[in-house]
Amino acid sequence: MKKTVGFVVLASYLLIGASCKTPVTIPDPVHVLEPVAADCGAPALRDLAAHLLDDVTSALLSGGDWHAALAAVAARAGADGLAAVKCAVSEVFFKSDQQLDYKALMDKAEVERTQLLHDRAGQYLGGK
Repeated sequence: MKKTVGFVVLASYLLIGASCKTPVTIPDPVHVLEPVAADCGAPALRDLAAHLLDDVTSALLSGGDWHAALAAVAARAGADGLAAVKCAVSEVFFKSDQQLDYKALMDKAEVERTQLLHDRAGQYLGGK
């Protein structure tokens, strides 16, 4: 009887020890862009962002310091300029992402332009 109880206790310790040493696989986190301006749905901000969309797109495609170009657009837009620029950049990011699904149908220059817009918008939204 003592041998049986001793065997059960030993087996329990071995099982507990084995389970503690078994590595747990945790999936890699999926990078998700978080909304940069929670109020992009506000009508006034949405209108300002739509108004700035061409300027924001031009700034993202700038051959120079595109971060400074975006900052200049935001400064010219007034008090809500930065939030509106962030909303416009977010719009550019998601539209360029959709366009890249059809890159096989686009010419090479348009693919490069769209990819550049997408990459820079993603960097801006990601805070890099």
